[in-house]
Amino acid sequence: MIMDNQLQTILEHFHALTDLPVRWMIGEETVLRLDAEVFSVAYDKDVRDQLLNSGENICYQITPESLVYGFIRLQEPEHHGYIMVGPTILSGDRHLEVVRLGEAFHRATTEALWDYVNSLKVSRLEEFFPMMNTLFVALRRKEMAGKGSLYHQFSTHIKIEDFSEVFQATSKREEQRFQEDILYCIETGQIEELRSLLKGRNGLNTGVIPDYEGVSPLRTIQDVFVTSTALCAQAAVHGGVNRDLVNEWSARFISMAERVRSFPEAQRGIGDMMLFFTEQVANIQRFSEKSELVQKAASYVAGHLYERITVGQIAEAMNVNASYLSHEFKRQTGMSLSELIMREKVEEAKRLLRRKRASILEISQQLSFSSQQYFQNVFKKMTGMTPVQYQRDSKT
Repeated sequence: MIMDNQLQTILEHFHALTDLPVRWMIGEETVLRLDAEVFSVAYDKDVRDQLLNSGENICYQITPESLVYGFIRLQEPEHHGYIMVGPTILSGDRHLEVVRLGEAFHRATTEALWDYVNSLKVSRLEEFFPMMNTLFVALRRKEMAGKGSLYHQFSTHIKIEDFSEVFQATSKREEQRFQEDILYCIETGQIEELRSLLKGRNGLNTGVIPDYEGVSPLRTIQDVFVTSTALCAQAAVHGGVNRDLVNEWSARFISMAERVRSFPEAQRGIGDMMLFFTEQVANIQRFSEKSELVQKAASYVAGHLYERITVGQIAEAMNVNASYLSHEFKRQTGMSLSELIMREKVEEAKRLLRRKRASILEISQQLSFSSQQYFQNVFKKMTGMTPVQYQRDSKT
């Protein structure tokens, strides 16, 4: 059992080696703080709580302002609460970070923001993830290993060299161009162009990880998935997608990343994640010239696909009359709101079918269809094939 003073020693040693802010928190109470004062609104506490309650021992939150936080749940009954590491910033452009944070913290003075940003360490995610893994191992082993062990490769821990080798299937310049093309497709909602890029990637139909199966540890696969999600989420925000929705979807994909167990599964997951964010930007653009009423209704549908959605529920959430909403949506878009709901649910069903991890019945239940038969009828009406045929014919 790690006593309080031993836990404090581990955290102090970690802080000294990494120069990262570290806090031991119980709820909103700070037990130990090893950093300067931070803007408490820099991270979404609801998302943090959702991540900590997901059952994962280590979880991450990457804000739209490119601030990165890591959280480790402490093992009870020895200790209560969690360890928060961060923030650290992804970008080395501190002026850009001040601008981004200034948009988020309207009441903060420019001088205070400069002081805050200048106090933060610039880290790459491929450095931050292994640091978090090592801290986790140190806490669970109930002792802190030697000073040099912070970058030691444990069995489920990644090396920066391995990460670079996996992420870079071509030369560094080609890889950078490929990533820029991917992010541009997401930010501009170019679905078919993205599909074309992914299809030509090492012969893979989805995913961006070269097939080095058996060479790199599982942790590498998972961390590449998380890194890709962070970058794609930022692109989606730049493309106009609501930040709260992006944060919610990012948390879902990061949770998915922690559960992958093979390269093919990660490839499918990363490809699906990229296509999902691109589709959300395309949806925003499709309604960009429509009224705010239509845009809000479409956003509501996109954010509640796993629930039973009715026009009445959407109208109530928007505080408008249901008949008026239906009329205006049909008038401006040429389709009924009910049609949009079914179409978006079917698109999400396609993504789940490509992953091949759930049965037809499970997918129909996840998407809140009234029955499997109704789901199959709607799917065939909109796609021309049954869910089984689509899953069989899918090349992912």
